Amino acid sequence: MSRDRSLVPPENAKYSSDFKGIAERLRSIIAGENVISFAQRVGVSRASIYNILDGKSVSLAILSRVLDTTGYSWTWLITGKGMPSTQWEEATILVPRLKYVEVERGSRTLQPTGRHKLFETELLQELGLSADDAGVISVSDADMAPLMNPLDDVLIHLKECSFSQDELFVVAVEDQLTIRRAERVTGEASWILTAERRDVPAVAVSGNLPLQVYGRVRWIGHKL
Repeated sequence: MSRDRSLVPPENAKYSSDFKGIAERLRSIIAGENVISFAQRVGVSRASIYNILDGKSVSLAILSRVLDTTGYSWTWLITGKGMPSTQWEEATILVPRLKYVEVERGSRTLQPTGRHKLFETELLQELGLSADDAGVISVSDADMAPLMNPLDDVLIHLKECSFSQDELFVVAVEDQLTIRRAERVTGEASWILTAERRDVPAVAVSGNLPLQVYGRVRWIGHKL
């Protein structure tokens, strides 16, 4: 069986440049396991593991034993880039982060930032999402507090843009991006958009309102 190239040291890698980052990533590999038992399982001295965790110089031989035993990637451990392991690639999905930007004078839309957020594949499947129809955004207003705080990560279904009762939607009202709850009403406007804060007036959806719906909120990640 050929060896995964991601587990082989990258050519010309500068291993001495990020001891602190290596220490942090090694802690995530060890997770809740006792350092002594981890060292025994890997086949190295516990002092070697403690040295790495303390941000001291890294022995490639020790790192090789760690990675050969655990299956994690050289590239990820040394640089922090890419997926930690092939198992992560199978179990996780990178969802693009989006930002509300002006594309031409007087016209704004959501566009990818080039950055991503990692989600478990199983979670997206439970939410009925794929990477192609999902995006992560944040909004700066506090209108939905305490349900969500400004700049919380919000996962949205970009292809669900038709209002449904009591669901949250990402909308741009008069070029202001926000999140509102859709509520059906009787009368001239069939829907109103409400905030969690009682002092924020509801928005009646009508044909004259400059409104753009970008998708339904499927998950909220709170920043502490």
